[in-house]
Amino acid sequence: LDRKVAALLKRIQDVMIHACIIGTARMKLPKYFGKSKTKAKTIDNIDTVYAEVQAKYRFPAANFPKEEEYKMFFTSVDLYDFSKLESFEKKTGHIERLQELMNTHIPRLLRTVSQGAGTDPRKSKMLSTMLERQRAEAERNAAAGPQQPPPGAFAPPVTQFGG
Repeated sequence: LDRKVAALLKRIQDVMIHACIIGTARMKLPKYFGKSKTKAKTIDNIDTVYAEVQAKYRFPAANFPKEEEYKMFFTSVDLYDFSKLESFEKKTGHIERLQELMNTHIPRLLRTVSQGAGTDPRKSKMLSTMLERQRAEAERNAAAGPQQPPPGAFAPPVTQFGG
């Protein structure tokens, strides 16, 4: 289970990093004039985009893909096809929700799973039944009042020689 959850968290973080890099690079591009020059400049200075994304969203630098991969990716696609990250985030809030999911919800679920994984539900039911019986017996004894021991229950044992 832990490996599957770790793989899920890694995928979520990879998607978030990818979206943030593309969105941040897209925000650097102008709307009308100098598109090709600015795109080439942004591709050449992809390390500044990485630094911005890392500082803004607090992602570890080790989780970022190699810069060469994104340089090849940006040369093969048109960045204008992607939306700007700020407007996308304002409209949908996906990045914030994914961060909340990674930082809050999944760890909380893992805590409940790890705390409850070792207990057998049948044992807990048997334990609760046993405790309930003991409690009911104690209540019956308390309601009946102090009981007198049967005669001779606490008498000293009789020895064979009458002594």
